[in-house]
Amino acid sequence: MLSTAFWPTQRQSTLAFNQYTIIGEATASIDSSVLEKYDYPWYKVKSFRNFILHEYHAVEMRVIWDTTTEILPGLKEMMEEILTKEF
Repeated sequence: MLSTAFWPTQRQSTLAFNQYTIIGEATASIDSSVLEKYDYPWYKVKSFRNFILHEYHAVEMRVIWDTTTEILPGLKEMMEEILTKEF
């Protein structure tokens, strides 16, 4: 549920979109043989990046909020595990 305290300005929205674009690009740059070792829906990271870049006019801030609060913590944990074990 979108927090009533989370009503970003245009600048904040742009910054959030940019960060998700970076996350998608960074994930895409990891060799698939590494990603395949970890049980995570990696295609969703790239798909979200593509959605933000190509359908930015249709992105609802509720989706950004939900992704940030519900999905991003798990992705961060998975990335930290990969960094620790693989690099």
